[in-house]
Amino acid sequence: MPARRPPPGLPPGTGYRTLQDAADNHQILQVWCGGCRRRVNYLPADLVPIVGWQHYAHEPPFACSRCKTKEYMATALLSPSLGDYGDIKVRRPAGMVRVWKTVNLGDDP
Repeated sequence: MPARRPPPGLPPGTGYRTLQDAADNHQILQVWCGGCRRRVNYLPADLVPIVGWQHYAHEPPFACSRCKTKEYMATALLSPSLGDYGDIKVRRPAGMVRVWKTVNLGDDP
């Protein structure tokens, strides 16, 4: 497998930044789709349980929900200032509900 290309603007020798690094620094992951021109902000701490702590921050966490592809996706890490709180819209999970149902053994769920 070929080595992955480093993201642009990364200082030499620093290695890749992961979502866990961004979460530790309280940054915002901004994902932009060039296909449908949609821009969405995420908190890396919310994405770590979904995609894993070793996921690179310069790679999109998932495909665009409108275009259904990662081909035109780009990411950026933002460091919010105190004045940004309350003004930046961030997409957060609303919670995952697992529904359990009791059925007889052998019946279809």
